[in-house]
Amino acid sequence: MRWSYTATNRSMLNHMAEYEKYSDDGKLKFFAFGVHSYDFERDNNWCDLAEFANKYGNRPDDYYYATVSDIFEYEDAVNALIVNDSEIINNSDREIYLSLSGKRVIIEPNSKLKC
Repeated sequence: MRWSYTATNRSMLNHMAEYEKYSDDGKLKFFAFGVHSYDFERDNNWCDLAEFANKYGNRPDDYYYATVSDIFEYEDAVNALIVNDSEIINNSDREIYLSLSGKRVIIEPNSKLKC
C-alpha cells in the first residue's frame, strides 16, 4: 500500500469539495490529511477544521478513522492476509475492509471469508 496525504490544513476544504464529487461506486476511497494542531494555530484556521469535522466526524459506519500509526498497523494486517482459491484469511486483530467484485466487505479479526 502506497499512500500520501491528500490535503493539509490549508487545502482540506478544497479537497473536501472534490471528494464529495466522487460517486459511490462501491470502490474504497482514501482521504488523509497531515496536520498538527499548531498548523491550525499558526494559520488561524480552526474554523476549517470545525467545518471538516462537522461534515465527516462521528460517522463510523461511513468512514474509517485512523491515526498514522493505525494506518501502518492496518497495512501490516493487509499484507499478512492469506488468500487462496476459496477463502481469504485474516489472522490479525484488525478488521480488514475490502472491495470484492464491487461489493464492500469486512473481514473480521481472526476469521475467514469464503470466496
